[in-house]
Amino acid sequence: MKNRLLILLGILLCVAACKKSEVIASLKFTKVTFVNKSVNQDMQIGAESKYYSFGYDVPAAYGDDRFTIVKTSTKKIILDTVLNISGGETFFVNQADTTQRPVISRSPLSGVSPAPPGYMKIKIANLAAIALPYAKVDIVVLPFYATNGVYIPLDTLHDVTANYTDNDKLYIVKRQIIGDVVQQLYKFSYINPNTGLPLLNNQGAVYTNTSFSATITKENLFMISLGNAVTPTKTTSMLINGKYYNVSCSLILSR
Repeated sequence: MKNRLLILLGILLCVAACKKSEVIASLKFTKVTFVNKSVNQDMQIGAESKYYSFGYDVPAAYGDDRFTIVKTSTKKIILDTVLNISGGETFFVNQADTTQRPVISRSPLSGVSPAPPGYMKIKIANLAAIALPYAKVDIVVLPFYATNGVYIPLDTLHDVTANYTDNDKLYIVKRQIIGDVVQQLYKFSYINPNTGLPLLNNQGAVYTNTSFSATITKENLFMISLGNAVTPTKTTSMLINGKYYNVSCSLILSR
């Protein structure tokens, strides 16, 4: 009787192992790459209990596959997510600041046509949950250089959210031209959606970023993220919960 049970157990284990092998064999694998576009460089990609540096090939199964982003020094998980893999792809990782979860974007500017001459196309996400704690915010694009002492708004980016996919339409913005020179530096100001008025700095003036560089490229496409930046500067920043903040503006991708 005992021998029969052992034989039966052996058969069951064999069948289970074979089925597991069949499942593994049926999976189709590829390699993907992650690019870190964050200020924070103390991160790695976790996959199948192994860790990979950004820019290196990471094994992945077609279909839904799980990945983590961990702190390199401690291996503490910062983000645990499932991505749908359809082939060898490149994913862009952006952590606007260390108070925010990283955001992963897949080929965010693929299929986007070039901006018309004299314009730029912008994809933007508001990840500044402390400095800009709004579900949707209007962003005014200003020239870096004033005209006769006045900063004349160039355009307004309406209803910017924390999700790049909400803004797949992109924003088409006319560049400033001084003389015959197309300008490449710009600033943003922000409209409080609750009041309809511009956000003010600690001096009571309209708050703006220091600058955003939109260097002229072949297609003039730009992907931007906004984040929180604590600063010791009191005059031109915003006082929020006892700390002074600026809105950081990071270029994630351009083409």
